[in-house]
Amino acid sequence: MAKIVIDCADPNDFTKVVESAEKAAGSCTITYAKQHLEMVKAGTSGSVRESGRIISEDSDESEDATRMKIHRGLNKMEHDVPQKSKPPEIVEDTTPEIIKDRHPQGGGRREGAGRKKIPIRMATEAMEFATMAKTNLECIREDDPEREKALIYIKNWINNQLGGN
Repeated sequence: MAKIVIDCADPNDFTKVVESAEKAAGSCTITYAKQHLEMVKAGTSGSVRESGRIISEDSDESEDATRMKIHRGLNKMEHDVPQKSKPPEIVEDTTPEIIKDRHPQGGGRREGAGRKKIPIRMATEAMEFATMAKTNLECIREDDPEREKALIYIKNWINNQLGGN
């Protein structure tokens, strides 16, 4: 942790202590922000850009660096101020009587809702599959050079399925 030595004439003068601490840390963000707010209050400046230009003339920093420090200082000052919490507002139920008894949309499971269950295929569809297989086999052209080999392959598969005859 870094230590900062603050050398002030009066340690009870908080403004001097803060300014000395910022100077020692090499950051004048809060001081620049305070100067900006004072310039706006006095009418000397109307914007952060203008305040940055004026402050940069007195310091050895660029206008951009000064403007950034003003912005950072304003943010720090804004976060340091404790904000009062508002009490929660009590609002009466303004739901019209006509819709008070309705069930919420998209809620629980309703009968018939969702995807339809796909029935499991049973053995009774065997003839349908056989018809499809026959239709596919009929697609083999008669002039195909591997036609006989393909049909023998299917014949052997059928014989194995029927018990090896």
